[in-house]
Amino acid sequence: MHKLLKFIKNMTVFAGAVLTVAHLETHSLKKVTYDIDGENVPESLIGKRIAMFSDFHNSSRQISVKRIMRKLDEINPLFVLIPGDMIVGNSTNFEPAISLLTAISAKYKVYLAPGNHERKLIRLKEKYGPTIEKYIEAIPENCEYLSNAHTKLEIGDDIINIYGLDINLSYYARFEIPELSQEYIEEKIGKKDDDGYTILLAHNPDYFKEYERWGADLVVSGHNHGGMVRLPILGGVISPRIIFFPEYDRGLYKYNDSNMILTSGIGQHSIKLRLNNKPEICEIRFKG
Repeated sequence: MHKLLKFIKNMTVFAGAVLTVAHLETHSLKKVTYDIDGENVPESLIGKRIAMFSDFHNSSRQISVKRIMRKLDEINPLFVLIPGDMIVGNSTNFEPAISLLTAISAKYKVYLAPGNHERKLIRLKEKYGPTIEKYIEAIPENCEYLSNAHTKLEIGDDIINIYGLDINLSYYARFEIPELSQEYIEEKIGKKDDDGYTILLAHNPDYFKEYERWGADLVVSGHNHGGMVRLPILGGVISPRIIFFPEYDRGLYKYNDSNMILTSGIGQHSIKLRLNNKPEICEIRFKG
């Protein structure tokens, strides 16, 4: 009995320590820097920086708008990319997301695309009404919401194409990774524009190779939350698909001439747990 009580006590202390660390991590924020180089980087982007974050999930209680703005100001980006999940899909409250977008867009141009939580609001229209339309209408003017849409920038003598991909919820299914065909991608966003450098905002990172085949030079993604709990060497433990040790969890990935930057995100929803996996804002630097 004494050994059992000692074991229970030790486990209670351990669980308390884990929860304390997890609480501290969900309330912290770091900046991570990735360098993108290669022959396909246009001259006008060399030496420039952009910022990227994902999966805010209305988490202003964990990380304030002021703290996020301080990190962005450290980067002083050419523009900001947000590949999805600014909101929580089972809530009609999007005020925290709009407050953050308003603050960012007052200083920087923002390009954002939907994630699976924006897609959930579309599916739940019968329950919540036209909430997704209200959210999109509330997005500030200096933000471009790219839902299967494309915008073209002229920077110096170069053209930068920014696409936002919005795929059906079936492609976020748990326990499996359904096939994503090139025909489906082209049905959503068309063929890649042959002119210029192409950046693709694609919330789901599991289809990086398909994005490369479509023609993306740079993919920015989120969704997997860094695997929630990260272990040395092994990396992220579990993805939202409930797949253990996913192929893509966090970091810079390369396939042929394409790069993907996958962020662990800023916020949480449902299970608010992070271990060895602090919320982050990504600085992307272009080099020749």
